[in-house]
Amino acid sequence: MRKTGRYADEPLLLPIDIDPEPIEERLTAWGGAVLLIQSVRSLDVPGSSKRNIQLKQRQRGYSEAEYVESLIVLHALGGDCVDDLERLREDGGLAELLGYEVPSPEAARKFLNQFHDEALVSEAQQQAAYRQMVVTGTQLMTAR
Repeated sequence: MRKTGRYADEPLLLPIDIDPEPIEERLTAWGGAVLLIQSVRSLDVPGSSKRNIQLKQRQRGYSEAEYVESLIVLHALGGDCVDDLERLREDGGLAELLGYEVPSPEAARKFLNQFHDEALVSEAQQQAAYRQMVVTGTQLMTAR
């Protein structure tokens, strides 16, 4: 036996109006970005970046704080590499939340390369080579 409710024959009407005109506000696909950016700024990460990182020679372009904030957002939103900044740049709503456009991957690379220390890189390579020799030597000794 089929049950019919009192509204069974009426069309389903939702209590919303659909406006066919496009909205003027920018939206973002990254819903959690609002809370993330608010948290980063509440913890004064931009202020700390300004106080502790002085890499720029000129006052043009992005500040150190904007680079740091953009890289935090990239990482938190699942970015695997600096090239993923391009996906964030395509989201106009995210730029509106931040108050600036996300830096390009190339600009972010240049910023990060300023932290590059050739002496530390060569030291790390030597340590890695030494560890590899130790592991290889241990494997040879256990194989006998």
